[in-house]
Amino acid sequence: AVAGFGLALATAGITGAALLGYLVLRRLAGDRAVEALASRPRAAAVHRALLRGRGRLLWLVVLVRLSPVVPFAATNLVLAAAGVRTLVFLVGSVTGLLPRIAAVVVAGAGLAELDLSVAADVRLAVAGAIATVLVLVLLGRAARAALREAAVDAPGAG
Repeated sequence: AVAGFGLALATAGITGAALLGYLVLRRLAGDRAVEALASRPRAAAVHRALLRGRGRLLWLVVLVRLSPVVPFAATNLVLAAAGVRTLVFLVGSVTGLLPRIAAVVVAGAGLAELDLSVAADVRLAVAGAIATVLVLVLLGRAARAALREAAVDAPGAG
């Protein structure tokens, strides 16, 4: 029961912090990042393709949040500046952060005292590494597909 309450509380707090950061950064960034992409047709094509595929974008957000490598605040900034919709950001963040939050809450609930000399669970590191590789592969595939599509749609293309 304590772990369940802790999980709900931690999830609400971390998700609330992510959402607050996202909303503030979205307000500050406005459309400047998206407008900057307009001068770079290849980057703009990739950006449009990623935002167009909401299901794929949701899974990319989930995988980015699962990755222990990608900084929390930087993810908020990139997703806000890129124009990711708030609902996609929120659902993807909760889904991706929940396993990490649960692992910490369960570990913390079972502690009688904090002992930092005990090695971390290797399974968490492996899962995080897999999520990192998956997000890179999916982003690469999406970028290549968008660039192929942009080349086909370009004036004078084949």
